[in-house]
Amino acid sequence: MGNLKEKLENYFSNFNENDSFYNLRNDAFNYFNLNGFPTRKNEDWKYTNVAFANKLDFEINSQSNNINKKQIENLLIPNVTENLIVFVNGIYKDEFSIILDKEGIVISDIRSAIQNQTDLLNQYYGKIIDYSGHSFGALNLAFSENGAFIKIRKNAEIKNPIHILNIVDSSDTNVFANTKNLIIAEENSKSQIIQSNHSIGENVSFLNTSSEFVLERNAKVYNYLFQNDKKDNYHFNISQATQKKESLFSDTTISLNGKIVRNDLRTKLNEEYAVAYYNGLYLIDGDTHVDNHTFVDHIAPNCHSNEFYKGIIDDSAKAVFNGKVMVRREAQKTDAYQQNRNLVLTDDAAIYTKPELEIYADDVKCSHGATTGKIDEDQLFYMMQRGISKEMAKSLLMYTFCAEIISRIDIPEMKEYIEELVKRRLNIELEKIEFEN
Repeated sequence: MGNLKEKLENYFSNFNENDSFYNLRNDAFNYFNLNGFPTRKNEDWKYTNVAFANKLDFEINSQSNNINKKQIENLLIPNVTENLIVFVNGIYKDEFSIILDKEGIVISDIRSAIQNQTDLLNQYYGKIIDYSGHSFGALNLAFSENGAFIKIRKNAEIKNPIHILNIVDSSDTNVFANTKNLIIAEENSKSQIIQSNHSIGENVSFLNTSSEFVLERNAKVYNYLFQNDKKDNYHFNISQATQKKESLFSDTTISLNGKIVRNDLRTKLNEEYAVAYYNGLYLIDGDTHVDNHTFVDHIAPNCHSNEFYKGIIDDSAKAVFNGKVMVRREAQKTDAYQQNRNLVLTDDAAIYTKPELEIYADDVKCSHGATTGKIDEDQLFYMMQRGISKEMAKSLLMYTFCAEIISRIDIPEMKEYIEELVKRRLNIELEKIEFEN
């Protein structure tokens, strides 16, 4: 039996104390050593068992020379013209990265940014995410040797999406890989970020990622997280946005596969008229486990947030949704909504849902809700009366259920790609459906 904790201690002892982030790393690793991996006694991890972490023998941020350009192309979203920055096992791959937009933006890896964006790195890197209560966030800060640095300049509207592609190569061994991104959106800027994660190789992979977002006044960032890895691989992700006046942060998370997927998604609405949208779709089967935790912190008055997560859970898959909205005393005129809807298709599948509101202001409009059920029998009967087979009718109803979230993807090529993946998962061939008059 492997012991990841012991291996982490040995690996950390080799870090150079002159490393630019050594003090941050050291504090984070000390936190992990003090608290260890979370257990089910921790309320935030009640339904997600991470005991696997001490049962597998992982290599940490291991080098890989097995990836070629053709493999990279096969992992991209078809037909998207994009800025691409690639990491393999947490290590930046310049030879596969393509930067198209030169005006109004800086895109590089964190290691390069240390040299020419020193002030911003010192101000923000590792200081936006609060990893207390989240040992994997602490591990990410301690062990990320690289990640994406993105700065969208003042008044810039970036034409092409920026795609952060994380690949884990477990061809030779089990791999534990970490990357940490810093995205800074300056005043009046607008950008789209895609984050996707993939693995190659037959061994087990564990990808631990984080992203820190800084939005200045009236900045707009649309972030898309796409998770469709192999069924025996793990992905944990934590992100934190901090928003100034009139900024807009939108996060859409699509989870279709993986052994255990955990997303901790947070934002702070620090100044008036800031807006946050969180949308999510999980379409899972087999023994996949997807856990989405969100936290929207309303600090300033006159801010708006809206969360909408939908899931279809099949076979023995399990899903968790825990969404929390905090409205602080000063955050009068807050407008906050939260909704989680689920279809559970078998007796062995399960959803654990817990939308939460914690309100200390008295002049607010806030609501939340959750529904869990099976496919509507009346709708199913109606479609079957129109000549559609029972199985196809079920698939079409499930696709319609998913489409409400997919429609919120503003990158047309990505939207089309997700639609096709969902149709394939649901065995839908629209051209073969014939309706009776």
